[in-house]
Amino acid sequence: MNFKKAFVLTAGFMAAGSAVYAADSEDKSTTPMYSIEVVDVPESSFKFGPFAVSMGEGENPDVAGLYEQFDFFSFFNLPPHQVDLGQKMYRHQSCYGMRVSSSFCDSLWDEDKMASNWRYSLYRGVSNLKSFHNQTIADDEEIIYAKLGEDGSEGVGYRYDYDASLSHYSNPTSYGIAKFNNKTFILKSPTIDKSEGLTLGSYASALNFIKLDDGRILVGGYSNFANARENFFYRCYSGNDNSDGDYHFCPGHKMQATIWVVDPEKDPDGAEIIGQQAKGYIDYDSDPDALVSAAVNSFHQKDGVLYAMGYSVTNDWSGGVNPSNTAVYWKLSLDGDTVSYDSVSEYPGLSRPGNNDNWNEYTWTADVNARGYVLANRKLAKAKSSNYAMNLAYTYLKDDGSFASISIPMYNVPFDGANSEGAAINDNNFIVGWADRRDDRRAVVGGSFRDTEALFYDINADKYHYINDFTCHKDSEGNTDCQAKDGYYYHIQWAVDINNSNIIYATAFQYATRSDWENSVNASVKTVLLKPADDAFLTDETGVMTVNESRKVTYDRHISKNYSTKRGGSIGFGSILLMALASVLIRRRRV
Repeated sequence: MNFKKAFVLTAGFMAAGSAVYAADSEDKSTTPMYSIEVVDVPESSFKFGPFAVSMGEGENPDVAGLYEQFDFFSFFNLPPHQVDLGQKMYRHQSCYGMRVSSSFCDSLWDEDKMASNWRYSLYRGVSNLKSFHNQTIADDEEIIYAKLGEDGSEGVGYRYDYDASLSHYSNPTSYGIAKFNNKTFILKSPTIDKSEGLTLGSYASALNFIKLDDGRILVGGYSNFANARENFFYRCYSGNDNSDGDYHFCPGHKMQATIWVVDPEKDPDGAEIIGQQAKGYIDYDSDPDALVSAAVNSFHQKDGVLYAMGYSVTNDWSGGVNPSNTAVYWKLSLDGDTVSYDSVSEYPGLSRPGNNDNWNEYTWTADVNARGYVLANRKLAKAKSSNYAMNLAYTYLKDDGSFASISIPMYNVPFDGANSEGAAINDNNFIVGWADRRDDRRAVVGGSFRDTEALFYDINADKYHYINDFTCHKDSEGNTDCQAKDGYYYHIQWAVDINNSNIIYATAFQYATRSDWENSVNASVKTVLLKPADDAFLTDETGVMTVNESRKVTYDRHISKNYSTKRGGSIGFGSILLMALASVLIRRRRV
């Protein structure tokens, strides 16, 4: 080979190598489908939290949430924001009634600041909750927010009054609270319970609201009715402190679905408004020994017809102290300020607990959007793959005023016996909530509760997504990177709300390093707003939105957690499973 040929060949190889290098060095980075913005919440002396509850509309929404003094939510396998004594549905079964290991339940009862401390607090009238609203923290004697409106100037919830003169036992009196037009309205039960000459107080809470065309507002919730018994109060507030004991009777009142009519223009600031209750339950025979509950938690209006959604109660499943709740809707009419519950109905296809071969343990309505899509949940009474699963469900209001048959899209999805729960639905037909963490398929019966992660369900496309896949991205070399813009790593645990800008409000765990994140250690609890990129969703020619799946970046964290304990030697089956979330991660790390 002569010199000229050698030069040409060498140059050719060098050019080819440069082209390959240029291709390999191409920037392959992407941005996250959703960015994470930590809510700047004031510190609290309470040990657990902050936990997300509700947010307003817009791209920079107002937010509300909770701090909690004691952890009894782990004992009942509740997301912390569902702590609400008046909604007995959330405590239909204690840990021991959920068929997990009794030793596992013992650990959730006895550990420091766990459920046993909450039980003792009821004897002493000690506060367990503080609510935050943007940068303001309020005690439970002021307000515990349940729902915000368009912005932070309007919202509803409840407050406690610890005045011992209001009741014979140490139970606090509870009032619903509504805030509109820079006024605060006190929402009361129509009943002050009495028994054998003793005043037992009253109990009420507001959960949601709808604005009417004439400026008035209907507020829905629950309040006690006049069938309480003194022993309910005694057993709740002065009874035993057993781990499967008299706390089952808390809060000592029977609750009925209630609506308050508020006129923010005419009613003065501080006005006390008496609630109007539904007249009966869906299928329940009066039983003085039963502690029952029902509530209105959402509203919808279509073609001049008002609907209230929530849950009633049935004893088809079982009578006694704890009948089952069942998802229902009421058709309403108004005559002046008088509310009439004209009819109460169940959703087609959502079996009443106790019927249809005992299929469901309990069901309830969770939310409704402006299009008439209703979000519900059901707890199964039959086990699948060693778990009595929870499933989200939805239906919609048809043009003829009837509801479509219920859809349960995540029944045995993504695996047999999988759990899912819906918390909120927006007007784009997107549901947020939580499901079993994708790598956690442990047997629950005889074991422990599964860990969870935030869920996004797209009704329009009939597909589910893990919200954590919305927050990762690709680095310059095309590798998956889940470090957020602020330098931290996050596990989005419970998505509690989604507004019409598709912003998601959630409780998350924050980690300083990738190693901590991958091993789920050294976490701080944060409330976060997840904000979508401009191309996070696709919109078709009819205006229907769906998730842009090409923007998802999945990172499977197959974590090996240590759930064993040496507490008291070997307990449970082999080595007892302990939920690290309940005893470590969920605590707000002090700086």
